[in-house]
Amino acid sequence: MTRREAKALSFIRDYQRAHHGASPSLTEIATDLGLKSRSNAHTVVDHLIAEGRLRRSAGSHRALVIVEAQPDLTDVATDALIAELDKRLPFGSVQFAFDPVHANRATIEGRA
Repeated sequence: MTRREAKALSFIRDYQRAHHGASPSLTEIATDLGLKSRSNAHTVVDHLIAEGRLRRSAGSHRALVIVEAQPDLTDVATDALIAELDKRLPFGSVQFAFDPVHANRATIEGRA
């Protein structure tokens, strides 16, 4: 991501926070970036979309959605993940039908 794209993404995020989720116009993006035309801002936005950092929401030409990076949890130990969820979520909201680490084959196959 270029510095200009990072600045645009930061501006869009800040604008949405300040305007209850509404996205800035291309003119507002161009002004913030010091660009002379909306088409240059459009190019920056298109690059952010192509990189997967933004997406357009259906129904409005100003509806930009910031795509947050999702952490890779495939290598996280189950116990550590449960402990982290317990810290972040309201008490008792983390529940499992069975413990996949300690379940026997009959439980997993639905015979228990």
